[in-house]
Amino acid sequence: LHRRRHSFPTRRSSDLGEPAPPCVGFRGVVNAATFDDRPAVAGSLIAILGENFASAEAKSDTWPTTLGDVSVQINNRPAPLAFTSPTQINAQVPAATSTFASNTSTLPITGLAQASSRPANFIGLHFFSPADKMPLVEVIRGQATSDATLAQSLDFVAQLRKTPIVVNDRRGFFTSRFIGAFVDDAIGMVAEGIHPALIDHCARHAGMPVGPLAITDELSIELSVHAGQAQQKEFPGQYQPGRSVPVLERLYALGRLGRKNGKGFYDHDADGGGKRLWPGLAELYPRRAQQPSAHDLKQRILYVQAIEAARAMQDGVLLSPADGDVGAVLGVGYPAYTGGPFCFIDGIGLKAFVAEADRLADLFGEQLRAPRLLREMAESGQTFYGKSARPMAAAQVRAGG
Repeated sequence: LHRRRHSFPTRRSSDLGEPAPPCVGFRGVVNAATFDDRPAVAGSLIAILGENFASAEAKSDTWPTTLGDVSVQINNRPAPLAFTSPTQINAQVPAATSTFASNTSTLPITGLAQASSRPANFIGLHFFSPADKMPLVEVIRGQATSDATLAQSLDFVAQLRKTPIVVNDRRGFFTSRFIGAFVDDAIGMVAEGIHPALIDHCARHAGMPVGPLAITDELSIELSVHAGQAQQKEFPGQYQPGRSVPVLERLYALGRLGRKNGKGFYDHDADGGGKRLWPGLAELYPRRAQQPSAHDLKQRILYVQAIEAARAMQDGVLLSPADGDVGAVLGVGYPAYTGGPFCFIDGIGLKAFVAEADRLADLFGEQLRAPRLLREMAESGQTFYGKSARPMAAAQVRAGG
């Protein structure tokens, strides 16, 4: 993304509904770095799409009086579901063809759309940090999102020369719950007494670009704690704290906020030149005398994510296995050699995968137990791809179906 006007050719998405309105370009930047120290549940308006596509640079905590033709300011504060009134939104964006897009990684788009009298024009466009380098955009379709809004948003993503995946509106969408399963289980391993160095090294040996403890420090322990608190507040009946929550809260209470203050799971050098595991972790969570094998830990790291992808498919979040595979590899760094979680499952074979998942669950916990979808597919001889591919349920074609 650049700070100058572009004039990329418009790509139509006529197969998704009526063509999007003409696009003559866009101006601005989506700068994910400005979100680093803010809760991941921020419901931030990042784009207004109309006759001109406009993206925004998050500089201000206030709404402008008018949004103008292509230059847009956004409200970048952590926001509850009803983050502004329909009157305010409609006054600022009067064009009936304008599309509201939120960069939230967790808040339901259907709930955010209630702030507008045009919920059909509301959609999620979840960018990944750093936004100028990460190639993926997760497009989240709310229950009321129209075909035209989806088509227009896909045109916008194409003009950014990024790769979209389309998912249905459920809490956590796909990528957040997918990477969340990996990080949550890994931090839970610390509480189990598994050596932190073994956890991060095995993750990298399995093909993950960064160890889960290291990435938690980078993203901020403080951010993780605040995000969990916001989720609990917004969804009191649905929120279930993960295995990582007690560990993160304990570190946060000790003032270990992550790389931002040089103290997290690791001690970080002030000049950013190096890091080493904090020795105090061993006092908080004494290590097992008998550590699990590297093979079992690598299997656990790959399987816990693939199982979460299968649960997302079972819950109707994903429209196709290809969206899950592309999103996992391009968005959160699932090892490319696997082809993504669904290719990984197919490559192993459904029966063999279920058997290994159950073995890991017996060793490490129920979070690794194969879900109903995989068991049914294994029994019926189905796969995710190929001649025996499982037919996609009609309910998954449309959010809320």
